[in-house]
Amino acid sequence: MLDAAERALRTRSYQELSLSELARDAGVTTGAFYARFRSKDDLLPRLYERYSGWLEEVIERDLAAAAWSGLDVVARVNKAADVICGVFETRSGLLRAMVIHARLQPAATQGDSRDWEDSVQAAFLAALCDRLHEGAVSSGARDDLPFAVYAAITVAREATLYPGLPMTRRMSMDRDTLRERIAQLLSAPLGVLQRNVS
Repeated sequence: MLDAAERALRTRSYQELSLSELARDAGVTTGAFYARFRSKDDLLPRLYERYSGWLEEVIERDLAAAAWSGLDVVARVNKAADVICGVFETRSGLLRAMVIHARLQPAATQGDSRDWEDSVQAAFLAALCDRLHEGAVSSGARDDLPFAVYAAITVAREATLYPGLPMTRRMSMDRDTLRERIAQLLSAPLGVLQRNVS
């Protein structure tokens, strides 16, 4: 069911998903769906848990200190831009659905017992800051990096998940341009003065 839902979210919004279509695409009956979930609203939190597990794997695999060993600051900035953009490109349908659902139904996202600081998103941001700080040229980078990384994540999210929005269309960034802009955002607190770091 979760695979079928995530496939469907590549082309449709969460509100457009019907249980009968999901069950058919998953090769199960609607009754089998209700044996696992009380309603469609129970599906998105499970998808989010699945995404969180995947993001933890990304952190362990792509942001492990060993994977960045020997990289200079420019290579670190470029690798960070690739990781950030890749997260949104890989699961764009699911992430778009989660963000829109949270904005339309804020009550559905309340009640999570974990604080944001303990969440996998915070761990992702912290790991990126750590990998970038290890190559920093500027001594003040530690204080400024979280803001730069957060800004880079926000730009990548908006540009990847909502390419049709007026501001995103106006910026008209293709995949390579987006990575270049993300790298520029990340470069400033690191003391990299190059205009084009890629």
